[in-house]
Amino acid sequence: YRTYQQQSDLYEKYLDGGNLAAPPGFSNHEKGLAFDIANPGRDAGWIVRQRIPGLVQLLSEAWHFDTIPALLPQDLNPPTPIPE
Repeated sequence: YRTYQQQSDLYEKYLDGGNLAAPPGFSNHEKGLAFDIANPGRDAGWIVRQRIPGLVQLLSEAWHFDTIPALLPQDLNPPTPIPE
């Protein structure tokens, strides 16, 4: 999970030439629907082998995992967030 401010900070770094980051308000990290791992070479394969429904690894970012809510089991599908 990332707060709006954390995402904003990462996006500013991206604009200054850093790693790709979505604008604040548009990241699944802020919604708790995505996560990054520190050691993809060691851990990504294990995560993929778990075959968690709705969880996908971005091939362009081996450290990044995202969820596709439409593919989640119904009992795991997150509720619609309350607007701020």
